Amino acid sequence: MNTPTLTIFANFRINNEERYQRMKDSFESFKDINAQKWVINIRGFYKKEAMAYLKYFLSDRLISYELESENGWFYDTRIMLKDINSDFVFFWIEDHINLAHNESYDEVLLEMQEHCVEHLIYSWWHDGYKAKFNLIHKEESKNLNIFNLDENNCDIIEKKLGRYFYTVSAVSITSINFFQKIISCNHPIVHRWSQNTPFDFEKRSTDKEFLPFKHAIPKNELFASIDDNHGTIGYSLMDRGLYEERLKREEMVETEKKTSDMQMTFPFVSLIIPNYNNEKYIKKCLDSVISQTYINIEVILVDDCSTDDSLRIIHEYTNIHHNIKVLQNKKNMGVSYSRDLGIKNATAKWITTLDSDDYYINVLKIEKEMELIIKHNQNNAIAYSGIVHVDNDGNELSKIMTVQNIREGYLMEEMITRNFAIPRDFIFSKELYSIVGGYDYSIPLYEDWDLKVRLSKEAKFIYSGIDGIAYRRHEAGLSSVNHVEHQKWVKFIFDKYSNELKNKYELEKILKKNFDFNTSLCVITKNNIVSDLVKKIKEANINSFSIFGIGELTDLLLIELSLRGINKKVNFIIDSRAKSTVLYCHSRKVVAPDTALKEGEHNFVLASWNNLDEVERSLEANVKILKLENLFIIKSNKY
Repeated sequence: MNTPTLTIFANFRINNEERYQRMKDSFESFKDINAQKWVINIRGFYKKEAMAYLKYFLSDRLISYELESENGWFYDTRIMLKDINSDFVFFWIEDHINLAHNESYDEVLLEMQEHCVEHLIYSWWHDGYKAKFNLIHKEESKNLNIFNLDENNCDIIEKKLGRYFYTVSAVSITSINFFQKIISCNHPIVHRWSQNTPFDFEKRSTDKEFLPFKHAIPKNELFASIDDNHGTIGYSLMDRGLYEERLKREEMVETEKKTSDMQMTFPFVSLIIPNYNNEKYIKKCLDSVISQTYINIEVILVDDCSTDDSLRIIHEYTNIHHNIKVLQNKKNMGVSYSRDLGIKNATAKWITTLDSDDYYINVLKIEKEMELIIKHNQNNAIAYSGIVHVDNDGNELSKIMTVQNIREGYLMEEMITRNFAIPRDFIFSKELYSIVGGYDYSIPLYEDWDLKVRLSKEAKFIYSGIDGIAYRRHEAGLSSVNHVEHQKWVKFIFDKYSNELKNKYELEKILKKNFDFNTSLCVITKNNIVSDLVKKIKEANINSFSIFGIGELTDLLLIELSLRGINKKVNFIIDSRAKSTVLYCHSRKVVAPDTALKEGEHNFVLASWNNLDEVERSLEANVKILKLENLFIIKSNKY
């Protein structure tokens, strides 16, 4: 007699790293079984990685699906039936491990065929399961105990147990006809389990329409569960010490419950990442994205005709992560066009962005913001997190958001005057983006601020309470643009939206005060100022000092002092608006000038280029008021 044909069938969900590893271990244990084909559908967030793994080993024997319809597990499995036409079907459950020789299954299948067995349970081989069948007559073959499950025998077992019992299990080898009968029928009419799970495949002794059939239990153990004792303590492979306990069963259940709850409760989010020649930073960016705890997310990378190796790196991620896709501009169009293209191609209602040289510093960033979106339940809500400035190497420079400068609510006036720590990479609705008109391509500088001003007219900003973004400050950005251009476009955007405001002139004064004109210096000038300050600090007969100013010049100065090994202590960072801005900068406390003087500071380095005389006069005035002496000021005139 020829060995019957066998199809390995699976339609499972792989949602986390542990589940993926268990699937690989299970597959490795029986991959050499004599099966003609493997018909597999994988759902969940690791479906692409899992399918690629199986494809590597199975090659042409694998018939793969990516089905996850709203109609549920049975609906998707019925689509797969057209590729299942063997004598028997092995229903693979990914967290059971084979303990038998693969060749033994040829004998098992022959005996099933010879004795017309329609259902064999290949796991749960323990006395708790087997004992009940000792109550009824059995046939025997070399490898099997065979039972005729008809209504009479089921009644005998039910009477002894005092309840129904399961006659059909998912961990089974079934005849093709029996498998098709279960999959094709609409039973139970009222689902006992979620329609997205396979558990309604399993039948009870009270499900009379499936009786009678021949059921078999192997005489020797074939498979065993990794972590489920199935009501019998010591049964699972973990309890036997045969499988590494990386995650306890209750932890696994909780992890998957959270994943399931998030899928059902939390809306889909599209993350847009524009990229141009950021091979140095793109890996850090994407690693931070895939580490996010929020799982209902698609990632759209828009490459703006990069000429470096960044696109190759991106494709390494798209080959593994199914939720990352790439769009490519036909010619270099700029960051605003790229963001806009990504948003227009987004499938989610909610949008967020991230530049490819920046990264998330908190794995909860998106999750915390989406919790706020759901809580407020408004299309015009914008949720944002804190920003941390970092240098090219990812070293923290300063935190720019604290209790003192965070704002919530409708922030049109604050936004147009830059009178608070302006959010970036926040979550907003695609509908809101469309209402305000999206990015204005005609604006070459501050186009992101222009969009935020328009959003602030319509939207309510909400703060998540955590730092979320690492924002790199390096010379390739706005700092390389001529300061005249900066001032021109800042004024253009302000005038564009402030004409309708009654207090325009007062707001313009606030803008001029708040706008960081240090960023409008050209690179050469900045370097000259910093070098001059470093030289004077080195030559000065002082052991410590405080730096006046929060901005890029302070960042560059501290970096240069460190690189040159000048070990003079920096006591404070001085800001005349200290009561309404950050508390710390570069791990130094930010204080007002009079506070520093009261603390005994006499030595000041002015890390600024505008209003130097005014700053100096202000310090001298404070010295007189406080009746102090020995004021020492270092400043640069290299501009």
